[in-house]
Amino acid sequence: MFINTFNSENFINYTQSAGNLSFIGILFYTVKYYIKSDKSSSETTRKTSFDFKAYRKISNFNSNKISDNWLTWFIGFSEGDGAFLTGKDKRLRFVLTQKEVNILNHIRNILGIVKTYSHFSRYSVYDKQDILILIALSNGNLVLNKRKIQVKKWLSIFNIPEINNNALPLLNNSWLSGFIDAEGIK
Repeated sequence: MFINTFNSENFINYTQSAGNLSFIGILFYTVKYYIKSDKSSSETTRKTSFDFKAYRKISNFNSNKISDNWLTWFIGFSEGDGAFLTGKDKRLRFVLTQKEVNILNHIRNILGIVKTYSHFSRYSVYDKQDILILIALSNGNLVLNKRKIQVKKWLSIFNIPEINNNALPLLNNSWLSGFIDAEGIK
């Protein structure tokens, strides 16, 4: 039995039965599909650890009290339901949309940088200093190519070099849990 991080309604427990594909099989197929474009045939080994040193250097809100596991979960959750947006006027905004407001309130309470966007379960970060904190958190720690492309636009606006850490979700880190919480099957 699986228990998700915040007992989200989005998460449904599945087990293998009578030849049917299990939830884990579906999940790993999905993750494999999402990260497939990041692998190249000449690549033999990949660094798989998430690195939060840059984030901890610039964040002044509880950064030492926040565990690497929680930050890794947040990266997975952000890749599932987040968007790193760049407007035509080069204004940057990070948006998380979720049916369940409790998860977003939890993120706001932990990071201290997520602000309410409207009466819906949508939160935005648009303050320059908060965007720089998200860049420090995300740069080199993203798994999905589509999110890497979004953050790369942010990096170019601030003239920040891209970190190629090639982080991968593993069974011993919490990225997968965050991604499931965001993308859970209904």
